[in-house]
Amino acid sequence: MAWDGEEIQRVCELALKMKDRPYQFGAKWPLTDTNPQAPVDCSGFSRWIIGQGRDAHGRQIVLPHGCINQIKVCKPLALERPLVLDLGFADLIGQDGAPDHVVVRISESLVIEARGCKTHLGHKPELCPYKKVVLRPAAVWDAQKGFMGWWRVPGLRDG
Repeated sequence: MAWDGEEIQRVCELALKMKDRPYQFGAKWPLTDTNPQAPVDCSGFSRWIIGQGRDAHGRQIVLPHGCINQIKVCKPLALERPLVLDLGFADLIGQDGAPDHVVVRISESLVIEARGCKTHLGHKPELCPYKKVVLRPAAVWDAQKGFMGWWRVPGLRDG
């Protein structure tokens, strides 16, 4: 059974409360922690957000950690319009065509993500504007170099 609209809204509001939490590559939050303070990475964050919701029977969706693992269990949206809580994947490094970053759509116009900076891409870590959970316009994400498209989490909308 899919999540109802109230549950989707509740999870999005919870995600917004995580804005500015610190980023750390490889870190994930326990799904049982409803107010985590520790650092998190992008797939740990998307895993946690989706893991906070329940369907009408109390069932939880548990995504694996890691962008490559998450994209494997989600359904690509070829022609469908992305909806709230769909996941957007990208190959930001641009070396192997595999996803290395994921964001969560939380409205028609916004995504939320745990974002760090890749030092091997020429960024100076001390100048990184991210290293935390941030909101960005969905249009900016759609135009992101390496953007691979939107994916739907199974069970969230399709029962």
